[in-house]
Amino acid sequence: MSSNYKYNKEISLLSKCPPTDASCKDIVAWRWTAAPITDNCFHPEALNNPKRFLDSSDYTKCSAWAVSMFTSKADAKERMDQLCQNNPKLRQKKGGHVSRGSITVSDGVVTETDKNGHFNFHPSNHFDWKNSFVVVGSL
Repeated sequence: MSSNYKYNKEISLLSKCPPTDASCKDIVAWRWTAAPITDNCFHPEALNNPKRFLDSSDYTKCSAWAVSMFTSKADAKERMDQLCQNNPKLRQKKGGHVSRGSITVSDGVVTETDKNGHFNFHPSNHFDWKNSFVVVGSL
């Protein structure tokens, strides 16, 4: 699957990207989005703000080329609330909503979940957000 990632051109330049512990699995995922969902809602941070990562390690750049997801609606909301304490405009910038979707073993690879319920998703070329995610509420 290594050559089938959506951002393969960018991640192929990085060491161990996706990380060796990332795996294909069926998982329900939650993502901050706008309502309605647009393609921009699923752009990785490295695409949205490339200058931010110029001096970063390969590990950080790899993470920046992934799409951030959460394992539950509560985790997504809690993390947004935490981040908004230092960046009050973040909720609006990210669209103010949370969407639920399914990722399958053929859609790409996911990293292990961290203590905040967050994981990174490296999508395959064929993964279609529009058929997988739906807005379920406000953040």
